[in-house]
Amino acid sequence: MAGGYDPNMPENVDHLGELIEATKEEKLQYQIIWPSTYSSKKYPISSSNEKSKGIVLFLPSFSDNVRSYLFKIATVALYTPENEHFGLVPVESMYMSVPVIAVRSGGPKETIVDGKTGFLCKSTPEEFSVAVLQILDIGPKKHSKDALLTPKEMRLEAHNHAKARFSLDTFSSKLQECVYEALESGNQLPIVFPITMLLTSIFIVIVVYYNSV
Repeated sequence: MAGGYDPNMPENVDHLGELIEATKEEKLQYQIIWPSTYSSKKYPISSSNEKSKGIVLFLPSFSDNVRSYLFKIATVALYTPENEHFGLVPVESMYMSVPVIAVRSGGPKETIVDGKTGFLCKSTPEEFSVAVLQILDIGPKKHSKDALLTPKEMRLEAHNHAKARFSLDTFSSKLQECVYEALESGNQLPIVFPITMLLTSIFIVIVVYYNSV
């Protein structure tokens, strides 16, 4: 389980504590891999339980290299925020051929093809677990959007979808169309020009981001 973490933010500290308590209640072992920059750690690095049913690995903040490695070894990504305006994590995951399970709200509704590149669910552990089992191809197919794709096909579909809709080539083509429309709409230039400049700025930010990964 990985995500951004700031030890100076009480809600971050409290939430990690809640997750650790949840692993204990489920009789799971856990291990925390802290960034080397953290000098003080409130929680123990690991727990021991001889009757453990499994292990949960917590990564409170991580480097870009670790993120890339996690995408390479992941089978499925769970994206739990609700009403996100967009969310880059699902797009990054799909581009790395990792299907995404997310809450059916906000940005993921626009980026994830339900049943093809992942699943959109209610924000309940039950629905998320059913979707995970389906992507892992374990147990009966119970998801409401019963996928006809095999796990391998879903991984390929996820990558192709992200590449087709969110790649730099796609974005630059769309930006070019907007610029041409702006130039052809002389009487609407005061309205279209600021929008075009905004899109150009976003494009530059994305280029810089991808070059830094």
